Amino acid sequence: MGYLKLEAGKLRELAGWKACATALSNTPLRHCTHRPTSLPARFERGENFTKKNLCIEPQNRVGTARCPYQEFCLFSPAPGCLTGSNTRGASSLAFQPVDKLPITVSMISGAEAGRIGRALESVAAWTSEIVVVLNEEVRDGTEEIAKRHGARVVREKWHGFRDQKNIALGLANEAWVLCLDADEEVSPELRESIRAFFKSDGCKKYAGAYFARKVWFLGRWIKHGDWYPDYSLRLFRRGEGRWGGSPEHDKIELNGPAEKLRGDLHHYTNPTINSYVQKINYFSDIFLQRQLEAKKRWFAAAVVLRSGWRFLRGYVLRLGFLDGFPGFFIAASTAYSTLVRHSRLYEHLHSDAPPCPPRKFH
Repeated sequence: MGYLKLEAGKLRELAGWKACATALSNTPLRHCTHRPTSLPARFERGENFTKKNLCIEPQNRVGTARCPYQEFCLFSPAPGCLTGSNTRGASSLAFQPVDKLPITVSMISGAEAGRIGRALESVAAWTSEIVVVLNEEVRDGTEEIAKRHGARVVREKWHGFRDQKNIALGLANEAWVLCLDADEEVSPELRESIRAFFKSDGCKKYAGAYFARKVWFLGRWIKHGDWYPDYSLRLFRRGEGRWGGSPEHDKIELNGPAEKLRGDLHHYTNPTINSYVQKINYFSDIFLQRQLEAKKRWFAAAVVLRSGWRFLRGYVLRLGFLDGFPGFFIAASTAYSTLVRHSRLYEHLHSDAPPCPPRKFH
């Protein structure tokens, strides 16, 4: 079966590199538990490895397609990782530098232990810093997962999406910022587009970059309708962008031009229909508050036309029907959510108590 055992002296020669290393004691490779260790950070802290055997799994044990820690894996072909061909000794390894871009990944999170790992895995290998602002009450293991991927975690009470994201922006140290949600993932194609953006003059000519966001819903990628391409500006030079917009629809306000990049930002926002439907009430509450503050008037014709238009636009004009039944459901539910939001003002204006039943006299 075999092991790869590295002495402390040999380990120190790997400073400045990252590897998928598990501190195990004579554990077979096939039983490696994939607990990643960032060697450079641990060397900087002066940790002593003299009493530990580091079991590093080769490609034929880990596999390369879905290794949960590709960016740390010694034998993974992922860009910027260490690579090797066998487990007979460190001298047989071919080393490549970790090519870090001057980017801070800025993220806010609630209780996202089930999803945040995928988001962090998609950026940890090639960005220089990860900052996660975590809701102060969360205790589901999200913090431990984030730290395991090299993130700096800051606890903060909830201030709303827009303001919470701006708090995270203020903690960034790198020249550029990539804003990412816990339910998102940078696709390999988008990652390479971002690399190309920095290798070219793009990072000098532009203040930011935007790209399409693609949603996984009801067992398939949604590629048409109102949900795609859903262009999002998420990458920008620090100091040139800030979260603005409304509380329910925040967006980056950029000082300068932005370039369009190829590749999709994967979005796993609604794991079930129930989770999607629950958001309708949440956002309708916020929408009603905005209408009341703006002293909006209610018109029946506008509500009917808006709702019908949203279905027609999403399902027919934007080819939502090409996504099968999920495309129909999205168009119909979008029309329904529009109807609910714009009917809340009518409900508020007609919230009189029901008449009392007539008294019966004997």
